[in-house]
Amino acid sequence: MLLTAVFFVFLASPVRTVTDSVWTTYTARSLVASLDADLDEFEPLLVRKHDFQVDRIDDHAYYSVPLLVSVVAVPTMLVVSVLDPGGIDVDLESGSPQPYDGVTAAALAALTSLVVFGFAWRSTRRIGVALAAGLLFAFGTQAFSTASRSLWMHTPSMFLLACACYCAVRLRDARRFVCFLGVSLALACFVRPTNAVAVVCFGIWAWWTDRDAGRVATVAGLAVGVAMIGVNLAVFGRPLQPYFSGSRLEVSATTVEALVGNLVSPARGLFVFVPLAALSCWGALRKRRAGTFSGLDAAIGGTIVAYWVVVSCFPHWWGGWSYGPRFLADIAPLIVWFLIPVLQAAAPVAPDGRRLRIRAGVVALLVLVGGASVVVNGIGAIDQGATAWNRYPVDVDRAPHRLWDWTDPPFLR
Repeated sequence: MLLTAVFFVFLASPVRTVTDSVWTTYTARSLVASLDADLDEFEPLLVRKHDFQVDRIDDHAYYSVPLLVSVVAVPTMLVVSVLDPGGIDVDLESGSPQPYDGVTAAALAALTSLVVFGFAWRSTRRIGVALAAGLLFAFGTQAFSTASRSLWMHTPSMFLLACACYCAVRLRDARRFVCFLGVSLALACFVRPTNAVAVVCFGIWAWWTDRDAGRVATVAGLAVGVAMIGVNLAVFGRPLQPYFSGSRLEVSATTVEALVGNLVSPARGLFVFVPLAALSCWGALRKRRAGTFSGLDAAIGGTIVAYWVVVSCFPHWWGGWSYGPRFLADIAPLIVWFLIPVLQAAAPVAPDGRRLRIRAGVVALLVLVGGASVVVNGIGAIDQGATAWNRYPVDVDRAPHRLWDWTDPPFLR
């Protein structure tokens, strides 16, 4: 029921922000129709779009984003190719990947909300807490305003990081999830290279907690890595696509601005667009004070902090034409992880008089902050004017000072 409801809300929300994600569906179509990953059959369209997000390798055109992102759209392309083999090519040649791109993104983002529900339920065994976590993730984070709008790298990235959390929780009762943990993290890294920070943090936790578990997870991850390198060699003639070059990240004069902006900019700040992140900080502090802050909590918290630092080393830290903190969308499931203690405080198992008063205060805070998060992200999914902020009155890429204009935040357009 959660999966279905979230999917249809995502699908019905009209905003479709297709910028960097423009060639995902085209590459998936090429994989299905031509059994290759190049975009040569769309050459006239490439020329019209000035090779935006395209790499030229050995006289072939390839989408510059990691190949696995396009593979995610292959099931959609397979279904549509059977139902309407002629119509899909006409639609794509027009220059728009919709509605195929939107359907895939909505489905995967909805599935991620189900995984968040799953790890919350496995952590607490309380259906109400798990349902609240799944819904807050779906509608109170970038899952609503970014990941479900178009098939960015962030969409499969947040799904795989949520799967890593679920697998880590399941290690307590099912050792087979050690292998799945390694696979999830390795795939996450090949979907978005910045997920290497999650590989390191979760890897340290696995080895520190149980060397056998760490060994199995490492072997599984390495197997995926070797397989992906083989695929890249077969498709591109090189072990990694150019996107995996570290040249995109650097410590520069904008790094300090980026560190602050990714948190509090009126146009890209995490605490501005996802106020729930502040409650997650409180949730982490509650666990510390209660003495229940575990090694897994440290791994997840370390991933959040390291991710923030790494994406802030990208000079173009605001992510171009997007809505809110797009570069931090990947860690949305990890932020919700630390909401779980707050949700538990809102619904204590055996409340006495004092706990009831605390519960009322926490519930009020959750309604206020959670409601603000849902409204802000809902605007990004529903209001076309909010995304037009990137273009009007002047292109934000040519006037980045607009990122600090509190008189004109995107969600108040």
